[in-house]
Amino acid sequence: MLLPAMVVMAQPERNYGSFLHADTSISWAAEAEKVVALVPRSLTQGLNAFYRERLAAGALSVYEPGTVPFSVKRRVAAPGGLPAPQRLHIERRLIERNVPYALRGFIDTARNHGFACDTCAPGLELFQLRQLVYYKAGRFFVDNILVSPVGREVDSSGGHWYTSFRSSFHGGGKKPASDPKQLVYLGTAQVNYYFNFRNVPGPGEEKVLTYQEPNPFQRILSDAGKGRIRLRNEMVDEERRPVVSPKKLMEQLTVRDTITVYDVNDPNITTLQVAESTLDPSTVNGYGIEQSFYYDPKNDVLLSRVHRVVLKREVQSSGGLIRGRAPMVSIDYSAPPQQAVKPIF
Repeated sequence: MLLPAMVVMAQPERNYGSFLHADTSISWAAEAEKVVALVPRSLTQGLNAFYRERLAAGALSVYEPGTVPFSVKRRVAAPGGLPAPQRLHIERRLIERNVPYALRGFIDTARNHGFACDTCAPGLELFQLRQLVYYKAGRFFVDNILVSPVGREVDSSGGHWYTSFRSSFHGGGKKPASDPKQLVYLGTAQVNYYFNFRNVPGPGEEKVLTYQEPNPFQRILSDAGKGRIRLRNEMVDEERRPVVSPKKLMEQLTVRDTITVYDVNDPNITTLQVAESTLDPSTVNGYGIEQSFYYDPKNDVLLSRVHRVVLKREVQSSGGLIRGRAPMVSIDYSAPPQQAVKPIF
């Protein structure tokens, strides 16, 4: 059972995500707002320029949030552009959290430019994506619901990141009929998703939609045990990560320690016992999903194809503070395009 608010809406509001409720083979789902850096090597001008041209021609469909969750409303563009009150501020932490550290240095923040990242490294463009991430029959899927070009303006306060509009609406689920020859490859990146399985997520955090199964980890172990997927051990320092069974994985993650136990009647009498500490599933809360992005100009949608998923668990200090997350196991589905690994992704 998904969130009660996820119902089909009548026009002019359009619903997304209704398929999550209808498809009983989907065991887990989440909604996320991510910022991605794309390098459209196969486009001369880039996706931002394409959006600008369609916007100027009055041919770009733009959307705003609907009156209920999981819905959007189509907006009518004014001649030559959109109405003024459309710019949306993006918190700096969202940029820093989602854009890989190796790419941040390529982003030119010292000059003023429009919603297209014209002063970035050649071809580098930033987009904010509203995504649905779901797990179905041993596979992770990512649907891009809305696409927002990201820009930065510099002012007396130091500047801010913003989006000017949301476009390329896709309701999720069944992909539109696309001609593979018309799809524009925009690069491959690992997008990291972090889930708070212990508390209610805060603003801007990933939101799990399947409250009856908030954590997909146990389902993944079950599918691996049934042979649906193969888990590769990311904790082993080998070029080709070996396949690991769920049983062996849990054994490797079990910590055993010998402790001294005092007799309750006579403290001078002690015995040694072996204590075990097993993995807490809630600490497996990071998912790095490697996905290739393709733009479909005919249907005006951005498609994601998932190649690999890395499950990450919390690394804690002796005092219990979270120091970060470390790769634990991975799932490989298919190889990304050869050009995706060069030069910076």
